[in-house]
Amino acid sequence: MSSNNIVNRLLLNSDNYFTWVTMMELELDNIGALDLILETDHQAREIQENLNCKAYNLIIQYLNEDKLSFVSSMLDQTNKRNGIELWKILKEKYMSNNISSQTLAFTKFSQVQLNSTLEFIQEI
Repeated sequence: MSSNNIVNRLLLNSDNYFTWVTMMELELDNIGALDLILETDHQAREIQENLNCKAYNLIIQYLNEDKLSFVSSMLDQTNKRNGIELWKILKEKYMSNNISSQTLAFTKFSQVQLNSTLEFIQEI
């Protein structure tokens, strides 16, 4: 008996950073690298380097082609395969702190109509 495991990955695009980051935090926690990426854990240097590389590899798997090109252009040779730096770059680009983008997001969300559960899920 064989089983086909199909993994559906939520790839980062210009519109789904908050959903993507929530999912990525779970994935990073599964491999033991979340505290390292968030820089809340100060383990031995060797363990950190290994986890940092694993985290980089995992995050890269969840980027679409455009985002992969973007981060490749942003990471210099010293930061290649550096999950912490990759996380910071993505956070800086997609975690908008300005009030206008937050207002726009709230306005879009508040205009969603609940006609049916399926339509509502598709709209959000």
